Amino acid sequence: MTLEERVFERKRFILDKLVKYGFHKIASEYLYETDFMDGDFHAIIIISEKGIITGKVVDVMNEEEYAQLRMENLNGCLYQECKKRI
Repeated sequence: MTLEERVFERKRFILDKLVKYGFHKIASEYLYETDFMDGDFHAIIIISEKGIITGKVVDVMNEEEYAQLRMENLNGCLYQECKKRI
């Protein structure tokens, strides 16, 4: 199960409400971006019209994807913060 599947496993997407939440419709996808943990990290979430979710978290200081979020058995502080913020 991917991180996105774990975070959103009990969520339903009502596409009409995504824009009200802060998503931007770009072509056939919905994009949401936000900073968290005092601006140290930047989350990017993309939802297709079919409900397929992809995303990544960028370590702002290094300008690189925060790879630790893709580790199996992840359940630490940053994961919990991602889940809470999104």
